[in-house]
Amino acid sequence: MFNLSETEINTKKARYTIHEIQQQPELWEELFMSIKTNRKNIDHFLQNLIDRFQSIRVIFTGAGTSEFAGNVITPLLRKNSHIPHLSYESIPTTDIVSDPLSFLLKDVPTVIVSFARSGDSPESVAAVNLARKIIRNCFFITITCNAKGSLARLMEKDDKCLTIIMPEKSNDKGFAMTSSFTCMLYAAYLVFIPEMTETTNRNLINTAIKFIKTCEKSVIRLEKFKFKRVIYLGSGALGKLTQEAALKCLELNAGKIDTYHDSSMGFRHGPKSLQSDETLIILFGSSDSYTKMYDYDIALEVASEPLTSKLAVLCSNIEVENYSCADLTIPFYIVDSMHDNDLLRSFFCILFSQIFALHHSLILGITPDNPSPDGKVNRVVQGVKIHDFN
Repeated sequence: MFNLSETEINTKKARYTIHEIQQQPELWEELFMSIKTNRKNIDHFLQNLIDRFQSIRVIFTGAGTSEFAGNVITPLLRKNSHIPHLSYESIPTTDIVSDPLSFLLKDVPTVIVSFARSGDSPESVAAVNLARKIIRNCFFITITCNAKGSLARLMEKDDKCLTIIMPEKSNDKGFAMTSSFTCMLYAAYLVFIPEMTETTNRNLINTAIKFIKTCEKSVIRLEKFKFKRVIYLGSGALGKLTQEAALKCLELNAGKIDTYHDSSMGFRHGPKSLQSDETLIILFGSSDSYTKMYDYDIALEVASEPLTSKLAVLCSNIEVENYSCADLTIPFYIVDSMHDNDLLRSFFCILFSQIFALHHSLILGITPDNPSPDGKVNRVVQGVKIHDFN
């Protein structure tokens, strides 16, 4: 990546992060086949719930990047999932653990879907234990990258739990969650949208492999803008994805780049004050024919204002002309047999965001595999005390 030799990659302490970004399409293929193999067990688990309850609350939960996976998948499933009786929402473990009675409803049948890379964060286990204590009919789906983690072990012998283990290599060794995020996001989509076809999956993988290679050139071009602040914008599920994109930039650059995120419409309500001639705005263009009009509007507005913020837009190859106002468009290619939706776009947008954050980290001389060697932040969160709940 970036024409770096193996020696340079090792010297810069970027080996894990680079490899874990590049391997993602390969892991998606492995994950797709794993879900396909376990389809009967997944369907049996869900059907049992549907047969028993008329209304089931599905809560996606996690902390940090794992929370953001839930924030992205929730609007995607509300729009695209056809499984009856299920309603979807995302609540972080940090909210559940700190104020459980505000978020967990005793008499509402609930499925807690936990996202966890390591499964060793104290909040992950505590959220499950609180749900068991408070909710009368509570069930669990655990989506984790670590079969030996505390959360996976907790669920081993629970017949109310379905555990889905991600490909082993998705348990990132680097600091930032890259493979783990996209695998867990894809797994949730495949669990609740069984209609995803092998053809679409294969086209996604092939297109993503090509995109990673072309994306490097776009990332290098962005460096000429000389930015000190990055703002990610998007609508719908892609608006939620901006949280993860901003976090990747913040983490891998050790806080040396100011980062912010918002929805395309929400940006006008105060946060536009962040614009300056040292600001780079990156817009994720929606696939929805209605929603994308709001993305067009904010792109035109930013480009036409006297403030000299630079604008880059990620969009499909057939939309590039619609964003001609941007300083740079970064296209991904949607082939005819791919069903274009914001799940597929989220993969391209987050691949770009990971590569962009990595490249700028290298420019600043930060070590991406461990951008916080002083221990200020850690790969697995530390310093959390779980208090007794009665």
